[in-house]
Order: sequence, then C-alpha cells, then structure tokens
Amino acid sequence: MSQHAISARGAFKRQVDVISALILRDLQTRFDRAAMYLIAVCWPLAHIALVVTIYRIIGARVWLGTDPILFFALGVLPFILFTYPCRWVAQAIPDNRILLQIPRVQAIDLILSRVVLECVTAFAVTFVCVGVLIMLGSTFRPYDPLDLISALAASLLLGVGSGVAAAVFVGIKQRIVIVILLFNILLYSLSGLIFLPGNLPAELRDALAWNPLMHGVEWVREAYYGDYHSVVLNKGYLVAMGLGLLLLGLVSERMLRGRILRS
Repeated sequence: MSQHAISARGAFKRQVDVISALILRDLQTRFDRAAMYLIAVCWPLAHIALVVTIYRIIGARVWLGTDPILFFALGVLPFILFTYPCRWVAQAIPDNRILLQIPRVQAIDLILSRVVLECVTAFAVTFVCVGVLIMLGSTFRPYDPLDLISALAASLLLGVGSGVAAAVFVGIKQRIVIVILLFNILLYSLSGLIFLPGNLPAELRDALAWNPLMHGVEWVREAYYGDYHSVVLNKGYLVAMGLGLLLLGLVSERMLRGRILRS
C-alpha cells in the first residue's frame, strides 16, 4: 500500500472518530438520557396527531381510501422527514460553535455528525409512526413497499440536503434560521399534505409543482395506494433537488470555511 493511501486512510479514520465523538456529545447535550430521545422521536408523531385531529374535527375530505388517519399521516410523514432534519442540521454550527476551537474539529464535522443523528432519528420516527397507525386500527398495506421506502428516503434526502446547504449560511449569520422556519411553514401549506394536486386548476398545479416536497408527498401516495396515479409526480426532480442541495452545501462549506470560523 502506498504512503499516500495510508495517509488518506488515517485521515478518514480520524474524521470518523471525530464525527462519532460529536454524535455522542450531541446525544448527551440535546437529549441527556434515553427518555428524552424517545420524546424527540415521538414529538413529530404529536405533529401528525394534531393535524389528523384538526382535519377530522372540521370534516376535511379524505381523497384517497377510507381511513382519514392513514390518509393524513401519509401526507404529513414526508413533510416530517424533510422539515425536522432540515431544521436541526441547519443549526449544527451555532449549537456547537465552541467545538470549532478544537484543532481537529471542523465545520463539516459538526454538519455530518448532525446529519447522521437526524437520519437515525428519521428512521425511528418512521417505524414508530407505522407502529402507531397499526395500533390505532389502520390496515397498513402499501401497494409497493419498496417504492414507499424510496419515497420516504427521497424526502429525507431533500431535508438533509436543504439542511446541509442552510447550515453553512446559518453558521455565518445565525438569524437565517428564522427564514428557514418561516419557509418550512409556507411549504406546509403548499405541498399537498391535505389536498390532491390533480384537483387544482392546471396553472396553479404547475406552479406548485416546482415545490420538490410536493413530489415527495405524491410519491408516498402513489406507492401506497395502487390505484392512485399522480399528475405531477416527478421522482427524478425530487432526487435531483436533494442531491443538488447536498452538493451545494458541501461545496459552500469548503469555500466559506474560513468565514464560518471568523463569524
């Protein structure tokens, strides 16, 4: 093995060790104990439960299937997998800025450690959500389970990519996180969580289709309900946006690393 390969392998191992230590620290500082992590996992489920309760009270129409809880949960879950990773990854640098004083720790380490933790949390949220739906009496039988997993993974990729891209700029100007929170609220109402894009006028539907999260919601519905065929779904667009934002964030971190340290 060449000296260059040995050096690269050693650098990779050091970065893995740093990221692993940061994940453990993040778990300890954010959740303190296992019960707090469990609450963090169940908190998005409270979000889903609130949405379902509100729309059942007002008698909102169930456009697909006969189970309102399942219909609204399938709409909200992609949003949850997007918005929570996006928000927490975006705050990775401000939450841990003091650690940048350690020579071995760089901004990218803070971001990547938060990405790993949020991905693990997202998987836990998904499994718990499915379990709760079954406990509530919903018959959880997706038409295409692998396609459903792909849809949820693509929504998570969009959240992670958005979070990484935002983390760089939040690391320079922390107030940007407020803009991100407001933007996520806007996406909530424009992503088709409680309506079907096919029922909208063509001009409005085409305008809303620029929102990549809408494609995540429609992908989940199409994968679950075998007889539903979305008129706006573009899987490639959703995946490309997630990868593009992720690449933007990684390149921006490399270019703006010095400015992040000076902020």
